[in-house]
Amino acid sequence: MFIVCFTERRGQGPLPPVTIKRKGHRTSPCENVKMETTPIKKEDLRVQKTKKALTEKFRQLLEEKRFEDITVNELCEKAGIRRATFYKHFEDKYDFLSFVVQSLRDDFDRQVWAKKKPGRSSEYYVTYVKELISFVNYYDKTFKGIMKSDLSHHLVSIMMEQNYKDTIEKLEYSVKDGMVLPASVEATAAMLTGGVGQILVSWIKDSKKKPVDDLLVEIEALIRCVQAPSL
Repeated sequence: MFIVCFTERRGQGPLPPVTIKRKGHRTSPCENVKMETTPIKKEDLRVQKTKKALTEKFRQLLEEKRFEDITVNELCEKAGIRRATFYKHFEDKYDFLSFVVQSLRDDFDRQVWAKKKPGRSSEYYVTYVKELISFVNYYDKTFKGIMKSDLSHHLVSIMMEQNYKDTIEKLEYSVKDGMVLPASVEATAAMLTGGVGQILVSWIKDSKKKPVDDLLVEIEALIRCVQAPSL
């Protein structure tokens, strides 16, 4: 959704800009979490199984306690993974949390992108949001657990940054296919992903009190208004 280079935590000033972590450097709760978007590489099957086991047990733990109360020892014990193996792939639990959130976002986007490519109509983007809401509901407990963390604001900001870039790519497809936008691709992507993202975050934090159908009506109206009428 839109790029956020700085973030704030409750009762504190802004955090420093996001930086790439140095090899061998462990982050602390006071440091930023960085989710790097690198090309997907084919991983060894054992690595895939390790990360899958850790992720599944991590989601279970998030249903029981806040992220801050989960320890690497506890996670490894639940997953049947040695601590040395965990640290071979992740610098600390904050790095692992970044991986989990980024994986959720990437899995969803690949699923939707594979179904249908953007066209000149705004219908693709309406369908995208409907799929997103279904995805959030499917991983309801995981998202709620993430939102309880003191790092939730920063993690959402990182997801928004990547979604902003992805939306630019999608809108460029649509413009080439004939879609007419009321502003530049970049401005439209910022408005769309920032607005929709904030609506969904507020909805989750409000325990999803608003019915899904009502939520969709509002978001659909927002999305359709960014497509300028054809001449």
